[in-house]
Amino acid sequence: MNFVLQMVFMGLAAFVLPGPGNKGLTVVVPDATQRYFASDGNVVPPHRALLVFLCANVVGGCDSVADKSLSAMSALYQTWDMKFDPNLYGARELTGMDIAVTGQQAVPDDIKLDEVAQLSKCVSAETAKIDDNFLKLRTQFVPPYTDAAAARASFAGIQALVTERIKRSGVEVDVPFAPLNTVVKPGGHHQKLAEETTVSLQVVTGSTITLTPFRPKIKTPPPLQLQPVGAAPVRIWVLNLAVCDRWTDETVDPRVCLENRTHEGAHHFERYYELSQSRPLSVNRPVPGNVPPPAADAHDRPICPQALFTAP
Repeated sequence: MNFVLQMVFMGLAAFVLPGPGNKGLTVVVPDATQRYFASDGNVVPPHRALLVFLCANVVGGCDSVADKSLSAMSALYQTWDMKFDPNLYGARELTGMDIAVTGQQAVPDDIKLDEVAQLSKCVSAETAKIDDNFLKLRTQFVPPYTDAAAARASFAGIQALVTERIKRSGVEVDVPFAPLNTVVKPGGHHQKLAEETTVSLQVVTGSTITLTPFRPKIKTPPPLQLQPVGAAPVRIWVLNLAVCDRWTDETVDPRVCLENRTHEGAHHFERYYELSQSRPLSVNRPVPGNVPPPAADAHDRPICPQALFTAP
């Protein structure tokens, strides 16, 4: 029996379009595990990279050790705003992992990511290219690459499209781009932003998700064998969201973080340039700025916008 596997990327994720004559899509999940300072001195909260799935879609159900560790489940609770029953979900840490899918069927690519912020539209061609080191499979990185990528995945024969756009007052907005601590010039570059992208694959029964470490001292977890429930697609989530220590009442769905002042998309976006082939100075790192009224309050900024690179 064949089924559709939907991998939903939520939060910080860099998508890499293939070069001429190549196919597929590569996703590099930036490592923002540690708190860090943006170029304007603001502290960016830590993010946690997680693979999340329904236990009903796992052959034999969730393993109490591999799929229900205290660290991963606590991180899920602290980062995902959805109200959920933890008994129904499993989660695995992704930091330092290559993600691969077995049992995939060969179908033509259908990649539509125009609404993901494209670096090629606001920086030089060299800056818009991802560093080739992040595309090479290897068992260990060396500085400065060691802590830049949390996880990676490469796919071919997929459908990829934006499934959640950043809005204000329910309206999609064009957001101005400029480096931090600079004034956005009238008529400057604007883009729509995405914070959730879904990659769909056709797979066969017995398909597995395998996680292979590319950092030292990380154990290889057992493969995750998937199964559909009825005719519905199997959905898994790759999250890279900011940790929030204070949430609204548990009856609210979705929950709301009470620390939104720390979730400014401009400072999050600056991190992507660590993946760039040229790693420009902060003054040459355009990031999404304030969304002007009436679409939003002047202090509003997008949260965890995604980015689109080109291949070297």
